[in-house]
Amino acid sequence: MSISVSRPSTFSFQCKNKKRLMAEINVSPLKHFVTAKKKINGIFEQLGTYIKESATFLEDTYKNQQLNPVATEEQVQEVCGYLTKVAGIGEVLARRHMKVVFFGR
Repeated sequence: MSISVSRPSTFSFQCKNKKRLMAEINVSPLKHFVTAKKKINGIFEQLGTYIKESATFLEDTYKNQQLNPVATEEQVQEVCGYLTKVAGIGEVLARRHMKVVFFGR
């Protein structure tokens, strides 16, 4: 009596990877731009949320008389300035019409 154990074929796995790589290579530069733009928008949204939370925390601790001075008024204003800058960048990134230049080979 013999027992045969079937092993999964690695060839089909390699073919799938090759197909995926070929699909990624054949994607247009515009598609790469759209994907990158979406990722950058997400990053700046997260950054804006983080700065907003930080500004709120600093303002609350600055105004609380029971706490030792955690932050100065200048530091609170500086963080609020960062929020304005990130919001401005977010507005530029949210534009629907952007000029894109592709340099070929």
